[in-house]
Amino acid sequence: MSPKCPKCNSEMSLREAKKGKFAGQNFWGCDNFPKCRGIVNYDNNVTNNKNNSSSNFSNNSDSNGKSKVKSIVWKDYKSRSAWLSEYTSIGSLPSFASYYFEEEELELKKTISQTLLLYKKDRKRNSEPDSDFLCSILIKFLQRGLLPLCTAKTEKSIIEKYGLDNSLQKNTNDDSDLSYSLTSRHINLKLKNAIINQFNNKIDFKLDSEFKFNTNTDTSLFDSEIEQKFINELIPNYFGRDASHWFLPQVNLDDLLSSHSFENPGKRRIDFLFCHPSIKPIAIEIDGSEHKDKPEIDKQRDELLKSCDIETIRIPNREIENGKGDNLDKLTSSCDEIFNKEYKIDEETAILAKSIKEITLLSKLQYSIVKAIKFGWLNHNEDWI
Repeated sequence: MSPKCPKCNSEMSLREAKKGKFAGQNFWGCDNFPKCRGIVNYDNNVTNNKNNSSSNFSNNSDSNGKSKVKSIVWKDYKSRSAWLSEYTSIGSLPSFASYYFEEEELELKKTISQTLLLYKKDRKRNSEPDSDFLCSILIKFLQRGLLPLCTAKTEKSIIEKYGLDNSLQKNTNDDSDLSYSLTSRHINLKLKNAIINQFNNKIDFKLDSEFKFNTNTDTSLFDSEIEQKFINELIPNYFGRDASHWFLPQVNLDDLLSSHSFENPGKRRIDFLFCHPSIKPIAIEIDGSEHKDKPEIDKQRDELLKSCDIETIRIPNREIENGKGDNLDKLTSSCDEIFNKEYKIDEETAILAKSIKEITLLSKLQYSIVKAIKFGWLNHNEDWI
């Protein structure tokens, strides 16, 4: 069983190093080489075994010493009463940004592409065979790779809209080559912060009423009023009214472990997972008095998460109630810079980042339209507006 490429999520093939200090040793190389140069270590000391499909590659790190993560299907802990959720990856890039993203971290790509779509449960789907077939092809086209190139017409429209001519140059004099590149490498180096800044702008957090703590319903996201107070009052007071978007409640611990190749199916949960593209994830446990009787279990969970490069911060109930304490201070020191740091971004770089965001949002819109046609909610013979 071959792993997925850590850079572009494509299939990988087993290859042999021909030169250098690793000559003669095997490694997993991306099938998109030379466009993508992603590699994954191959355990040359272990023979492939039918009873252990993962024994032929290391579980813990890639060739750069970073923790390897495989994709998992995200699942809602509690479902919305009137809506169906679809978690997927949709996004695209203009040609002038594609080189930059080939060399950037996977986290930034995921920030741009990860998408949540909501569908009304009671809306009937009336798909036609021809539309269903064509839309299935279009969906595959829109989701080819993690961040494929946008259409040439989309890129040209965005260049004109934002007046990017002075920031870009044609790659060749060949009229058949429609790609562009940035005129300044300096812009390239500042672009990451500008893009993160674009996608970090959130509306004020508001907890849906059906998710609020209520012992009489099955839709509550929280096990206690203390947990709800943490995300609904404490986080906004510490970091701002939009910060709670980054604190995910009741994340499946065993899904996280399986993403790092620790197979242990179960339904254990983390109270909150702080997940932000600028830093490593942080597990946050709100501990009541019952945790005093099981320190070894908590220690084991924390060590498992640490092996996945996830720090755990345990905050006693009394600190949430009082609004202060050593463990809250520890959380603040870890997250404060993210929410309170102001990036100094020049106007040219900010406009480039905004154009990249608009292009990827257009891809999400295209995907949504194709889905609506596939379900029979839009008809090509009718006006849509």
